[in-house]
Amino acid sequence: MKELPPPETASSKGGQLTSSPLPIFVGMVIHSVVSIDTVDLKFTADFTLGLTWHDSRLDFNNLNAKHQLNVLGEDVVSKIWTPKLLFSNVLGSLETKADANAVVMLVRNESSRAAISGTFSATEG
Repeated sequence: MKELPPPETASSKGGQLTSSPLPIFVGMVIHSVVSIDTVDLKFTADFTLGLTWHDSRLDFNNLNAKHQLNVLGEDVVSKIWTPKLLFSNVLGSLETKADANAVVMLVRNESSRAAISGTFSATEG
């Protein structure tokens, strides 16, 4: 598998590829608030960030209905496009990264095509 650039999306006009934005769904679960500093207006939290998107260039066969069983290995994840989310209003800068701590899995939809869901780690940039 070769490395893929960011996907293009199909427009509603004849399915032609365009460079319009790809919808990426973002979810966050805050596990705990470690500290709150009301004087400096900052807080520290432990959280899990989930991103879900559909890359129509990828096609996988024999996906399990339970997406937890469709986890991609780090070797495959390094070759597909994954979105990056930048947190610019933090101390320093923080960016999501599909690294060894990331969990990337395929979610089978009704047509047996896959959406890609990832739980990414955030690293200082």
